[in-house]
Amino acid sequence: MKKHLVVIVFCALFASASAFAAKGTDSLKSSIEKYLKDKKAKVGVAILGIEDNFKLNVNEKHHYPMQSTYKFHLALAVLDKLDKENISVDKKLFVKKSDLLPDTWSPLRDKYPNGNLELSFSEIIKSTVSHSDNNGCDILFRFVGGTNKVHNFISKLGVKNISIKATEEEMHKAWNVQYTNWTTP
Repeated sequence: MKKHLVVIVFCALFASASAFAAKGTDSLKSSIEKYLKDKKAKVGVAILGIEDNFKLNVNEKHHYPMQSTYKFHLALAVLDKLDKENISVDKKLFVKKSDLLPDTWSPLRDKYPNGNLELSFSEIIKSTVSHSDNNGCDILFRFVGGTNKVHNFISKLGVKNISIKATEEEMHKAWNVQYTNWTTP
């Protein structure tokens, strides 16, 4: 199986647009491609200069598995739903023991092994995004209405070339399911 590596690079290379002449852009792209040529990985690079509209992409059409980075997109959708429904992040959500699946990375489960307690949205979001908690992720997916809701929310923000289809639990059941969650640089 090919090794995939996702590298998303946001660089503020210079303060002015004049620093990025076409020759400099081509040179930078050539340098990156030369460096990656003999690597046993598929690497995507995207550089966006916000102040001057500079763009550089390498392997931008390849679909890279999102892995846990999709937890950020999920958190955005959850926060949007909380905001639209006027629900505080301090509001508590009941977490059942059955929500805290074994055999997956879950600091929440380690901290509260018996479940059956109320946790604030802020604690679940923090554990999901900051500690990559897989159970917290799936709890939030259920709250927001599933992966399609998150995918549609992100798409409406104008993000293209992305697919959010599977929960952590679904990915744990079959290895290849992880590749249904993908993005481009």
